[in-house]
Amino acid sequence: HVAADKAHNDVIEVLVKHEVKVKVNCRDIEGRQSTPLHFAAGYNRVAVVEHLLHHGADVHAKDKGGLVPLHNACSYGHYEVADLLVKYGAVVNVADLWKFTPLHEAAAKKYEICKLLLQHGADS
Repeated sequence: HVAADKAHNDVIEVLVKHEVKVKVNCRDIEGRQSTPLHFAAGYNRVAVVEHLLHHGADVHAKDKGGLVPLHNACSYGHYEVADLLVKYGAVVNVADLWKFTPLHEAAAKKYEICKLLLQHGADS
């Protein structure tokens, strides 16, 4: 989690290179039960997101509030991260526990990312 949060892609690569059992889908048990992908997406760590996805991170993982990494990326307007998540199969119409979708998150803040979501079939 710390490596994903702080953009320490070099640390992640060393762990993977030396075949250390890295659980890319582990959970933050003291917080929102987020995965490293949630953190990396929320902090716009593009290289880390790409690395995690390449190594099997679950693009559909939901945290305690039902948010997926795409919600996090859209909430902060991280276009490149959102694009990567969509390319890896993120569902653009997924709703959290409050029925908010990634498009709701992006539209509330008037981010350009709305266009990306609509191009990939988000309900308007």
